Amino acid sequence: MGMKRKSYDTEFKEEAVKLLLRSGKKIGDVAGIIGVDRSTLGRWQDAYLQEAEGEPVSPKRVNGSVSELEQEIGQLKRRVADIAEERDILKKAIGIFSKKSSSDFGS
Repeated sequence: MGMKRKSYDTEFKEEAVKLLLRSGKKIGDVAGIIGVDRSTLGRWQDAYLQEAEGEPVSPKRVNGSVSELEQEIGQLKRRVADIAEERDILKKAIGIFSKKSSSDFGS
């Protein structure tokens, strides 16, 4: 039988990180006190600090590898470029149709 992975709620994670930050103790010491792995508490701390800086934190960002993040960034950049191109086309179309309809009223 395999070990069942423990699941912690958001409040527990937040309180654990606050304890770590307030205590001034090493991450390994606090992790041992609360009964979680050092690397787990480190991920929670990273996520907490990123969120505190106003950056959204997704599970991929916390658990993903660098190459996965680079791929996602590349996809998002391509999508932003596509959307910007669509916007520019629509702006030009609005300009063309606005001129055409205003000249129709003057006839």
